Amino acid sequence: MNLLHEFQTWSVLAAAFLPLTGHVNAQTPEKAPKPEPTMRSITLAHVDSETVRRNVFELGFENRLRVSVTSDNTLVLYGDPDAIAAVEQLVKSVDVPSKNGGTGVLTELIDLKFNTSHDLLGMIASVMEDMGRRAAVDNRNRRVVVRGTKDEIQTVRNLVSTLDQPVPNATIQFFFLSGGIGGKPAAGDSNVPKDLAAVVTPLADSGIGSVKMLAPLIVLANHGEEFSAAAVLYDHGTSGGADELNFKVKGVARFPSEKDAVQIEVSAEVGGSFARNEKERTRTFFQVETSVFTRLGKYVILSATPGSTADGDAIVLVIRATRN
Repeated sequence: MNLLHEFQTWSVLAAAFLPLTGHVNAQTPEKAPKPEPTMRSITLAHVDSETVRRNVFELGFENRLRVSVTSDNTLVLYGDPDAIAAVEQLVKSVDVPSKNGGTGVLTELIDLKFNTSHDLLGMIASVMEDMGRRAAVDNRNRRVVVRGTKDEIQTVRNLVSTLDQPVPNATIQFFFLSGGIGGKPAAGDSNVPKDLAAVVTPLADSGIGSVKMLAPLIVLANHGEEFSAAAVLYDHGTSGGADELNFKVKGVARFPSEKDAVQIEVSAEVGGSFARNEKERTRTFFQVETSVFTRLGKYVILSATPGSTADGDAIVLVIRATRN
């Protein structure tokens, strides 16, 4: 029953039942004593209580009744007993099984496990609109609120179970390294964690040796969501001064359908200075913006830039992504 047809039905029925309430008996010479207001609750089995509430007001009861609805599809009436009796008669006439199948209009809350209800609302709302129904969201409790027949609600449940899947994510490690330039660097001259030994040899082959760790950054990246991280290195050395370096990374990770693959768009920079001694400092600047498609668990050298320091040394950025 669409809303227009529903309203027409109510209008026809109202013409028959309104005289019972005294609503149209304006020529009565003496006014009857005003009855005490009463309260009545009517739980609807087949029609939407909110639709009924709107139609009650449109039919001229707004000055004689207070009408509210509850989450279990119940109509709560308070006011003139005759008006309440008339609404009860109207409800009995329209609260009948739906002609399109199902068992009547119900209200249900569908809990989400992984996604926010806002993320799925657009798709669910489109499906409900095709049915002539509506959906709402409860983001605080990660729920979708739907009204419809049992069959319609089951259709929404099937859609939610298909779409509400874990969001792919990964831990991405960013390793900022420094290395000397010149001579014939040897891999054995470097001082990096054992896990990073795989990148030392290709760096040495490229003329970058004596590799050492400056700082690691770690981020948790969800599919399609922007990530960012920053760190400050303040390191007192043996020269009497202190290194002061700022590290920043930001970007987006995406997980294609191909197993164990990840695409990372990243922007990274290093700024600050190294201390040669207590009074003398050398400025440092490094910046890279790139995109890489790689396998989870693999170490990737994103950039190795000679001349990043005033001494001509290189700063190297290595990344590794692992699925959580």
